[in-house]
Amino acid sequence: EKYTSDQKLRLACTSCKKHTCVEHARGAPTVAMEVEVVFPEVCGAFYPATVNGIDVEGSKIQLTFDKNWKPEVWVDLGHVRYPPVTSGQRVNLEPGAKVEVLLPHHDDEPPGWWMGTLQKSKGELHVVEFQSGSEKYSDIVELDKLRPPSVSKPLSQLKIFVKEFPVPSDLQDFVKREEVHRNFVKKIIALCTFYNHQNGTLVIVTTHEDGLHRAGLLIDMHLSDLRTEYSFVKGNEFFQQRVSQQHGRQVEPGVFEVKFHIPSDLVGLAIGKDGNNVNQARKLEGITLVEFDDFNSMFIIKGDNMDVLNQARTILEFTRETVTVPRSLAGRVIGKNGKIIQQILEKSKVHNIRVVGDDEAQHRNVDFSEEVAFDFIGRKAAICDSKLMLEYHLEHLKYMEKLLENRRDLDDQLGYDPPTNFPRPGAPRGRGGGPSRRGGRG
Repeated sequence: EKYTSDQKLRLACTSCKKHTCVEHARGAPTVAMEVEVVFPEVCGAFYPATVNGIDVEGSKIQLTFDKNWKPEVWVDLGHVRYPPVTSGQRVNLEPGAKVEVLLPHHDDEPPGWWMGTLQKSKGELHVVEFQSGSEKYSDIVELDKLRPPSVSKPLSQLKIFVKEFPVPSDLQDFVKREEVHRNFVKKIIALCTFYNHQNGTLVIVTTHEDGLHRAGLLIDMHLSDLRTEYSFVKGNEFFQQRVSQQHGRQVEPGVFEVKFHIPSDLVGLAIGKDGNNVNQARKLEGITLVEFDDFNSMFIIKGDNMDVLNQARTILEFTRETVTVPRSLAGRVIGKNGKIIQQILEKSKVHNIRVVGDDEAQHRNVDFSEEVAFDFIGRKAAICDSKLMLEYHLEHLKYMEKLLENRRDLDDQLGYDPPTNFPRPGAPRGRGGGPSRRGGRG
């Protein structure tokens, strides 16, 4: 039997029986399998999406998209399919073979899977022709951008089954957390799962009749595991509260206290020359005590509000953090004559950035054959700023590496032998079968 959205919503809303009672139907966030959707009026690519609602009677499904690159949307069931199972399948690389290729429709959009035809291959690069509307395009891609053609049927050709399982009263708050069901949903091949707070049940929606059988087999074990997990989560939350109180708490009316550890080799930096940092913290309005516990290497600060304690902590808390970068990029991260590192030091006001020697890196379990470790030493806020600058520069270097690699691949494909090392204008991305796709398709 097929279940309509009306039946599904009434299962979830026995009180009002309204067909569009989304408020009652969604007692908790939905946990759903990923699907793929095509927008034929725009292009022929299939994009990953997540189910957020379903109306089988109206042949519609509601989808959301990663990072909200596209607004939540209702589409026909006939335009949605499950992602194909590609593990263990090899792509046919013979000329003329049908493949799916992962490419963006526009440069400012994530890529989708297009049906295409393999034209030719050379080494690790493959030329694929594909179509959008009435126009044909071609592009050069690596093997990881190819997969065999999907044989998944559209959801409109599949039956949809719904079943509810009662949840014990002591777990009903915990089962509202969508992350606790992810493995269960995966094992029972559910299209989506949500908690029905009206009936106190876990609702399973699936296109596999065997999914209901699996759910029946696993539900008792799942609820038992959730009870165990719940006890651990409650315990962790209790200890986290204890830790929070220990590091920032009200010890008596109008008196707040915070404690934090300083690495023993950084105590001198934290105290400052002639106790300058300690004196600066003591001068903050509202601070009543700043002392250092030598035995535990810990600052103890008291004041009349948490804001001023945090200000004092910002002055006194020195630490060390380690960041690794690919060895191939380490020289460019440092810059000529240390220019980049010096710029980071000056702008972030971090105390020091040092390269960790190979022997020390090995002792820290860093793969020094592939990576170089950098130690950032200073106040926590300064370290955060310096890491931001380093990561930004590193992403730029990686992007430039990719651009250079793509240029070399294109040069090889087009048979160019550039006479200098200066960049030259590149060939258009769309070639052979039609206009360039950079301006959009169809």
